[in-house]
Amino acid sequence: EDSFLSNDDEGVWLVADGVGGNVGGELASQIAVQTVDRKLRQGNSLARAIGEANKAILSVVSQQSHLKGMATTIVAVKFIDKQFELAWVGDSRAYIIDSKGIQQLSSDHNVANELYLAGELTKQEAQAHPGQHQLTQALGHSSLSDISVKTGKLSDGSIMLLCSDGLSGVLSEELI
Repeated sequence: EDSFLSNDDEGVWLVADGVGGNVGGELASQIAVQTVDRKLRQGNSLARAIGEANKAILSVVSQQSHLKGMATTIVAVKFIDKQFELAWVGDSRAYIIDSKGIQQLSSDHNVANELYLAGELTKQEAQAHPGQHQLTQALGHSSLSDISVKTGKLSDGSIMLLCSDGLSGVLSEELI
């Protein structure tokens, strides 16, 4: 149910993970990738392009009731030289990997992470909590309230990794 975009010419990469168990997760991730790509080419910001992808998914659902519940997470980056804009919704992640190790840039939109941020769980407890699989935000949920954005500069020798929970939910940061 995952879709991705790798566009070296535009400096854009993204991963969209169709929400498992929901009808149309694969379709939702494809709509997200296509819409973000198109909106960025039209000059929209990354956050606005992701917001438009949410609207596109909701529009398809409103026209085809059997697709109710389809959703996707997304993590996307746009580079201009070494400067980047990162945006995400859900639990697909972005990491910086360099000589110092691995650092998560994104913050999961799920119940376990919200409990961790509220101080109700330790980081270790949050990693094993069943709320790891309960999204608080995803494209296709009409309650999308926030598109998280982070900017920065990629250092020489560093790489950015975008991934779904198919990687980060299975391997520890050290193994990644």
